[in-house]
Amino acid sequence: DAPITIVEFSDFQCPYCSRGATTVEQALEKYPNDVRFVFMHFPLNFHPWAKPAAIAANCARNQNHDAFWTLHDAYFKNQKALNPNNIITKSKEYLADSGLDMDVFSTCAEDKASEAYKAASAEVDKEMALGQKLGVTGTPGFFINGEFLNGAVPLPQMEAAIERAKGSAAQ
Repeated sequence: DAPITIVEFSDFQCPYCSRGATTVEQALEKYPNDVRFVFMHFPLNFHPWAKPAAIAANCARNQNHDAFWTLHDAYFKNQKALNPNNIITKSKEYLADSGLDMDVFSTCAEDKASEAYKAASAEVDKEMALGQKLGVTGTPGFFINGEFLNGAVPLPQMEAAIERAKGSAAQ
């Protein structure tokens, strides 16, 4: 029921997105009843493990919404330890206590011929296409009730956009 929506287009491998995630977390703490957050995948093609991570996060979310956020937080926290060769193994480590059916997760995250993988990948592509349609060219990209903020903006800049959106919502 929050009157303000922050939509973020993000890439798990992007260091600026990691900073952006911290800013969003701070904004959500400051405005717990005013803001809801929507995460959209926008893996950049020059980040080799970003799309596999996005697909894995979707696969986790398909079983348990909280598992998505486990991966979200772990990917940003551990960016320097991740690479194309270990992203799925590390994802499984991060999800070890999540209660997910790891066989189902593995099929979805790794088996490119599976319907689950194809669906999770198509969802990432759909979110990227939406971001491109809205003018996102890099990450992170934020929309706060439609107002575009480009890049890892500092908290005061995000707060100013939230306050503008609060003012508009009140009218």
